[in-house]
Amino acid sequence: MHGFEIFRNFLTSEGYPIIDDKETFFVFKSEGAAFLVFKNPSPYVQVAMPLNVGDHDRSQLLELCNEMNDNCLMMKFVTRTDHVLANFEFPIFEDTSTEFLESIMPTIDGATDEFLDKLSAL
Repeated sequence: MHGFEIFRNFLTSEGYPIIDDKETFFVFKSEGAAFLVFKNPSPYVQVAMPLNVGDHDRSQLLELCNEMNDNCLMMKFVTRTDHVLANFEFPIFEDTSTEFLESIMPTIDGATDEFLDKLSAL
């Protein structure tokens, strides 16, 4: 079983709603925030939160992403044309603890709050 399938099973068993299901990813909600899970054929799961960054200069976004990537061990921030993706990637197995899986969304949320705070200060 691929990692994203194990994670989807966890999400549905814990009551997280899957709100969109595409060929390459699915979207679920946690405490009002939307998260993407990419359907990679591996034991790793990539959970991402898209951030609307408005009309900020791309070079500023790249610099901030690099700073966040240096400081956040489990997170990776990637800038796209009109948004930033805050990514959390991890290996998952059938016996991965519920406590760890439950900690993922608050970890991403906290890192994105920090990113947006720094972005607003630019």
